[in-house]
Amino acid sequence: MNKNRFNFRRFWQLLGWHFTDNRRTVAYVVSGTLLACVAVILFKVLFGSVSPYMERTPFKVDKTMLLASEAASYSSYVTTVVIFVFVSYVFANIVKRSDEIRYLMLPATNAEKWLSRVVYVLAVAAMVQVAGWLAIKICAIIGQLFDVEALSILAKMNDFYNDINDANMSPFAQTKFSLLSYMLNAFLLSAYLFGGTIFRRVPWLSTTIIVFGTYFVVAMSAIFCFGYYAFEINRELGPSLKDQYDKNGTPWLFDKLAVYLPYVSIALFIFAVVFVWLSYRLFCRRQIACKKIKFIR
Repeated sequence: MNKNRFNFRRFWQLLGWHFTDNRRTVAYVVSGTLLACVAVILFKVLFGSVSPYMERTPFKVDKTMLLASEAASYSSYVTTVVIFVFVSYVFANIVKRSDEIRYLMLPATNAEKWLSRVVYVLAVAAMVQVAGWLAIKICAIIGQLFDVEALSILAKMNDFYNDINDANMSPFAQTKFSLLSYMLNAFLLSAYLFGGTIFRRVPWLSTTIIVFGTYFVVAMSAIFCFGYYAFEINRELGPSLKDQYDKNGTPWLFDKLAVYLPYVSIALFIFAVVFVWLSYRLFCRRQIACKKIKFIR
C-alpha cells in the first residue's frame, strides 16, 4: 500500500480520534448552544417586545408572529457565532509547538490530516445547527404546555417563512436568493477556516477583524470611486424606480435584485475555493517545516 496516497481507513481513524479526544469539548459546545438558544428565545418572548425595525416591515404580519420571528432570529445569531468561532479553531490541536510536531509526524498523508480536522469542525458545526433547531422546537413545546402564544407559534415558523417568500418572490428569485445564502455561508466558513490555519491565538477575532475590515475598506473605496455616479443614477432613476415599486410592489423589487445575485454567488464561490485551497497549502507548509525541525534535532 502506498503511504503517500489518500487512504480512507486512516482518514476515518483520524476523524474518530478527533471526536474521541475532544468529546467533552463537543458536548459542552453543543449543549451550551442549545441552552443559550432556549434562554435567548424565552427571554425575548417573555420579557421583550417587537423592535421598531420589525414593526416597519412592509409585510402585513401579526405582532405575535413578529415577536416569535425575532426571537428565532436571535437564536440563529447565537448558532452562527458559535459555528464560526468553532470553525476558526480548526487547528486548535496544534497550537503548542510540541503538539504540532506530534500531530504532523503521524503516519498519514497531509490530505488525511487536514481533511480530518476540517470534517471534524464542520460536523460539530452541523450539530450546533441542529441544536439551534431543537431549541426552537423545545420552546414551542413549552409554549404549548403553558399556553404562551408567542412560543407555541414557533412550531409554525417554517410555514410562515414559506408563505412570506411565496407571496413576495417568484420561484426563480427564491432559488437565486437561496443560492446566495448558501454561497455566503460557504464563503464565511472558508474564511474562518483559512483564518484558523494562519492564526494560532484567538483566530476568530483576528479573522473577524480582517474580514469585516476588508469589507469596510472595499465598501468605502467603492463609495469614493463610484459614489458620484451612483448619486447621479439615483437622481435620474430614483423617482421612476419608486413609481415602479409603488405600482408593482415587493415582488418586482426582489425580481430586479435577483438579476445580479448569480454574479455575486459565483464570486463568493470562487473566494471560498481559494480560501480552502490556501488553507490546505499552508497546512502542507507546516508539515515541511516540522520535518526540517525534527531532522535538525
